[in-house]
Amino acid sequence: MLALIASTLAVALVQEWGRRIPRWMLLVPAGLGGTFFISISLATFYKMAVGTIRLTDTPEFDPWVLLPVYGGFFFWGIAISMAALSYGIRTGFYTPSNV
Repeated sequence: MLALIASTLAVALVQEWGRRIPRWMLLVPAGLGGTFFISISLATFYKMAVGTIRLTDTPEFDPWVLLPVYGGFFFWGIAISMAALSYGIRTGFYTPSNV
């Protein structure tokens, strides 16, 4: 269900019909979601780098799971943040004077 909501949010940020939705209903969750995904992936990779998380601890930290999932979180966070910024610029929320 969450993936469906996130996907609909992402599409609403780039499609014309998304302009019918109030800006705050798209920008707030996109900004928070992007920040969350980036921070969760960076925190996980940091813990792995300093040794708090070892790849042999549990099956969910297997490299074939860890890298695609948390790497995907990182790139999803970047993509949704950039889509939110683009949406804000296109709708006039961000202007050169207040960016």
